[in-house]
Amino acid sequence: MTPRVPEPSACIPWTGARDIRGYGVVHRRGRPILAHRVAWEHENGPLAPGRCLVNRCGKRECVNPEHWIEVSAQTVAWKANAAFVARHLRADDATIRDAKRRINRHPKRSPARGRAIRREAERLGITTRAVYYRIAQL
Repeated sequence: MTPRVPEPSACIPWTGARDIRGYGVVHRRGRPILAHRVAWEHENGPLAPGRCLVNRCGKRECVNPEHWIEVSAQTVAWKANAAFVARHLRADDATIRDAKRRINRHPKRSPARGRAIRREAERLGITTRAVYYRIAQL
């Protein structure tokens, strides 16, 4: 018989209110505060000025303090920019032109066009925002 290996700590999904981006929100003195930050500060103390929390599990609704790490705001900005560039450069111009042709078959502001953009984004492995951005560049 082999001993059981303990599972890594599981996500703790927030079941309360969420903001528009999907993060859990609590209200203190009438101000909305991110739930993962409240949980992290309860466990580790207040964040230093100029510091942010970054999620390691990738689930915005997770409030497990073990899944969040403290980093500088500058690091967050650098990583966000690098991710943005990587998402936009993942597809070459010829691929984007083909996607644009498939999307332009549908009238602007129609549900079918929105579905086509989402479908192309999924096919290319980039965000819908990136599809709009790259199509506008061509």
